[in-house]
Amino acid sequence: LLLLDSSGEQQARSRLRNCWLLSGLAAASVIGVLGILCRGATRAGEVSGPQHSERQRLEEVAWNVESDVAAVTGPRRGAAPASLVQAVAAEDAVVGVLGQAQPVPVSQPGRWLMCSGPGLCGNQSMQRWRLHPSTLLKVNDFSAPPGVQSSAFQTAAEKWLSSPPHFQGSAVLLADIGQFVEELLNSDPFGTGLEVPYVDLSATGKGGRVVAITQRQLAFLVANVMMGNTIPMGDGLSAALRRCSGNQRPRGLLFSLLSLLAVLSRELQGGSQGTMLIGTTPRTTDRAGTASDDAWRSRLWSQVLRPPTLCAAPGSASSSRCGISDLLAGGTPYQALTDAAGTTVGGHGRICDLTGKPQDDSLALFYGEVLAFSFFAAGNGGLIPAPFTLVGARRYMNGLEGEISLAAPYWSHCGYIPESNWLNQEITNPHVIVDVSLAGHRVPVVADAFVALSSTRTDDRFNSSTAFAAAGNAFGDDGSNVSLRRLDEDLSRWYQAHEPSMHNEAVEDALRKAVRRIGTGPWGAGRHRGDSQLYFLVVWLATSLLEGVSLDYYIYSRFCEDPGGQCLLLEHESCAVCIQSSQVPIPLPYCGSQGVHGIIRRFHGRSAAQLYEAAVRLASRPEHHRIFERIAGNSPSEILAHV
Repeated sequence: LLLLDSSGEQQARSRLRNCWLLSGLAAASVIGVLGILCRGATRAGEVSGPQHSERQRLEEVAWNVESDVAAVTGPRRGAAPASLVQAVAAEDAVVGVLGQAQPVPVSQPGRWLMCSGPGLCGNQSMQRWRLHPSTLLKVNDFSAPPGVQSSAFQTAAEKWLSSPPHFQGSAVLLADIGQFVEELLNSDPFGTGLEVPYVDLSATGKGGRVVAITQRQLAFLVANVMMGNTIPMGDGLSAALRRCSGNQRPRGLLFSLLSLLAVLSRELQGGSQGTMLIGTTPRTTDRAGTASDDAWRSRLWSQVLRPPTLCAAPGSASSSRCGISDLLAGGTPYQALTDAAGTTVGGHGRICDLTGKPQDDSLALFYGEVLAFSFFAAGNGGLIPAPFTLVGARRYMNGLEGEISLAAPYWSHCGYIPESNWLNQEITNPHVIVDVSLAGHRVPVVADAFVALSSTRTDDRFNSSTAFAAAGNAFGDDGSNVSLRRLDEDLSRWYQAHEPSMHNEAVEDALRKAVRRIGTGPWGAGRHRGDSQLYFLVVWLATSLLEGVSLDYYIYSRFCEDPGGQCLLLEHESCAVCIQSSQVPIPLPYCGSQGVHGIIRRFHGRSAAQLYEAAVRLASRPEHHRIFERIAGNSPSEILAHV
C-alpha cells in the first residue's frame, strides 16, 4: 500500500512490478480480484481524477501479474543500428537529458465521443492494449521504435538528425519527440486505464459514425503504435506501418507521423489536451429519414445560386487571386478542403509515400491527423472509406500546393518533402478556434475541415490521348457526354458529404459552426477524366443547395493531376494563355468564347432549379465540348416537371 501511494514515479513503479513478480500466486490472486472489483465503466469525459487514479493503480498491478515478462519489463526489440544509436545519444547529451529522469506533466483525461451509428453514441467497444503503454519506452530512447521496421526508420531518423526541423523558433530534435512520447505513454488521456474506446470507421452500414478525440489522445494513439502496441481487433495505422515498411516506401508516412508528434510536443505543454478532432462519416438519410437523392432535389426550387469566390493560381491567366491560401496548402479559416479522393482516404498510394500524380495520395500525408485517424479502420485494408470528414484537421508539413512545376521542387509530382525545415510554421497563425456543442458538452475545435470525397469515375478508355484527356471530355459510344449521365449521382455525393443534417446529430453543431465555406479545385475533372466545365457547374450547384456556406473554387494552369484541364474554364484569350503556361498540347479550338465568369454572371441570383434544368438538357445532346457555350444558350423547358 505504501508503494501504491508513492505516486507514479518510474522508480516506484519498477519496484512495484518486481515486488509482485516475487510475491507468489496468493497475493497475485487477491490483488487481481481487487483490480476487477475496482474497475468501473467510464463514460466519455466523466472520469473523476482522484477516483480514477486509485482504480488505475490497482488495475496496473493486476495487469502486470497477468501479463508475461515482456509486458512487465518492456517489449523485446532488435537493436538499432550502432551509428543511429550513437547519433541519438549525442543529440540527447546536447539537450542535457541523457540518463536523466524527466518529470512527467500531470494530464487530466480529456473528453471523447464515439458513435457507431445514428442514435448510437456511447456504443463504442473498449479495446485493451496488448502491452502496458508505460512499459514501452525508456527516457528519450526513440532510436528504434519497434512498431517500425528498423531499416525504414533509420532512413527517416538520419534525415531528421542531420537537419532537424525548426518550430516556434528552435529545432525539434528526435530526443524532444522521444521525451514527448514517454510523457504520453505514462499518461491516461482517455481516462479509461488500459483500454481504448473504439469505433471502426471502415465498417459498412448506414454511416453516421463518429470518432471525436483530442489532439493529445490522437498523439497517444500514434505513440503507442510507433512503439509496437496495438489492440486485439487490429488498427489501420499499425497495418499501414507494416504494409509500407514491407514495401520499403514509408518515408512520407514516417515524416507525417514524426511531424505530427514534433508540432504537438511544442503545442501541448503542461499536459494540455489541445483542440478536439471530429471524424465523421455521413449517413444515407437525414434526420427525417429522407435519402440524400431526394433531400437535395427538394431544395432546387428554394435555393438560389450564390456567386462563388474564384481563386486563380499564377499562370492561369485570370485576374482573380481571391486573397486566401492555396487550396491544398489549407489554413483558410472556416474552410472545408474537399479532396478529390478515390474510394479510400489515401487513395492509390495507400498512405505510404508521395506517389506522383494523384493529389489524394499526398494530402493525407501532409495533413497528419487525417493519416493518424486510420487507427480507427480495422477493416478495408486499414483504410477509411470516402466520404469522410475530419473537423479541425491541420497541415503539418510544407511542400504541398495545387500548382506544380515541371522541374524542381515538384518535378510534376503532387507535393514534396523539403530538404530542411519541413514543419509548417504557419500552422497556428491563421486558424480560428470555436466552441461547439458535442453531445451536450462545449469543446474547442479548429474552424476548418478536411473532406475526402470521390466523384463518379469516368472510364479512362474514353480518353485515348493526353491532350484529349486534359480537355476533360469523355464520351460514350453513342456520342453522349459520360459525365453528364452521372450528374445526379455526383450532386447527391456532394450534398451527402457536406450537408450537416446528413451526419450524426451529435456533430451537426460542429459542422455548422466550423465550416462556412467549401474549397475545391477540379473535383471530378482530375484523374477521373470528368469534364472541367461540367464539374464546376456541379460543385457550384450542389454548394448552393447547402445553407450557410459559400464556394471557393480554385483554378490552376498546371494542377498536379490534370495539367491544363482547367484552362478550358476560361474564355478564349485567357484559355490560350493558360494552355501555353501548362505546356500541355491541348488544341486551341477547345477554348470557347464563354468562360466561367460569364456563366456566373448569367446564373447567379437565379433559382438552382434553372441551372440544373440547363445541365440536364445537355445530357441528351451528342456534342463533344464547350458546355459553357451550350448552356448559356439554353432556354427553360419542361424537364423540371419530371424531376
